[in-house]
Amino acid sequence: MEEALRALDDVERARAEADVLRRRLREAGRYEDTVVAEQPFGVPDSFEELWERLGTFEGVLVTAAKNKALELDGVDRARVWAAKAWSALRALDSYAQAAGEGFNGGFYQYCTSDHPGAGSWPLKQLATAESETTMNRWGAERIFPVPKDVDPSGRKEMQAHLKLDSKGSASPRIYFLDDTKGVTGQVIVGYIGPHLTNTKTN
Repeated sequence: MEEALRALDDVERARAEADVLRRRLREAGRYEDTVVAEQPFGVPDSFEELWERLGTFEGVLVTAAKNKALELDGVDRARVWAAKAWSALRALDSYAQAAGEGFNGGFYQYCTSDHPGAGSWPLKQLATAESETTMNRWGAERIFPVPKDVDPSGRKEMQAHLKLDSKGSASPRIYFLDDTKGVTGQVIVGYIGPHLTNTKTN
């Protein structure tokens, strides 16, 4: 219920902001700029559809295994998770673009900033690191593909992750590496799929 209310609040704020911007354009005599010829996509209905639309994000490079993400499509909450994954990738993409324009903080700082587009991802669903116990015992599960320009081995440890859900056995996660200040200038998403092993799942 809390997530649904938050989503409705976000939609209402976005509509109100769009109305204000359209009104300002009309008042400035730029009526043609208020018309969107091609309507943007809504949220995807599945991870299959999400995968087909990954090219939408210029600031996000997804190296994650598609088959792990598609495992989630077989679960009842798949549609909700796909929508949240889309929102998560959009938030990371927005951050990457801001970083390219000079924003100096990380994704956490971006989410708490007043930068346009910030605040679209709830901080309680962001983890910046794993516990020492988790990394000592299951750290190998958190090493994901990256371009060889980032690491010659083609793999890199990723601890930062976004939580798509916190209930049930799947509890999907998105693991990422912030390379916005690196060679790619992007956020590299190395994993989208069911919850990895930790002290709670083992």
